[in-house]
Amino acid sequence: MAARWLFCCPPRRQRQWTEARIDQRLDQAVEDVFGYLYGLEPEIRDGHLDPVIVDLTPDGKREFVGWYNQHGARLTDADGAEAALLSKCEAAAARLALVIHLCRQVTGDAGDAVDGDSIRSGITLAEWFAAEGLRLYAMFSETDDGRQQRELIELITRRGGTVTPRDLMRSSRKYSTADQAEAVLQDLVSAGLGSFDVSQPSQGPGRPVCRFTLADAVDVDTNSGNTAETAIVSASALSTGPEMKVADEWEEVVL
Repeated sequence: MAARWLFCCPPRRQRQWTEARIDQRLDQAVEDVFGYLYGLEPEIRDGHLDPVIVDLTPDGKREFVGWYNQHGARLTDADGAEAALLSKCEAAAARLALVIHLCRQVTGDAGDAVDGDSIRSGITLAEWFAAEGLRLYAMFSETDDGRQQRELIELITRRGGTVTPRDLMRSSRKYSTADQAEAVLQDLVSAGLGSFDVSQPSQGPGRPVCRFTLADAVDVDTNSGNTAETAIVSASALSTGPEMKVADEWEEVVL
């Protein structure tokens, strides 16, 4: 059943105060979209409700067929829960493309048939949800040590991908001493998830400053037989990787 849901759990971002206000035109545009979608009704034929068929443009069909074949190759190599999730991704891409197409119709940005732009947006969203689902699958099965390591990576990512042991102490009560904070960071270095850089203090004499930096690409490992021991959330995806870029693109689509 889990494969039938579109899970999402984006990593937390630091909250910052803003004086920005929602533009009244944007507020009205969103209201128009929901009003249009709510007003859609099926046709009535012979006393029965009949869904309205929405066709694809040649460009839309070409985009979907190309991705469908590419996705099918990926699905062939998948198994277990991953295969179940990816198999549902095909229908999700089409359904999301239809939703986007109907939203675009409100502003006159789309015709009667679903075009390539809507298909590409639906595919982008479906792939983002697939990545989120696989990431959550790994989180569900991780051990306590795996969870602590993932949370540590997320914390460092929220701080820009680099911290000192003292930064870590200030950010989390889990690390009460500099030695304890340095030890957990050293564990990440040993796992190949980052590196230490030692430099002299910028002002006057003192102890060298030890700074940890996450590796550029820390991937999610779901191919191992024991994902609980090896599931590491992608540090790059938490900030500027493809998954979060997709989220930014979706925000642009909505606006």
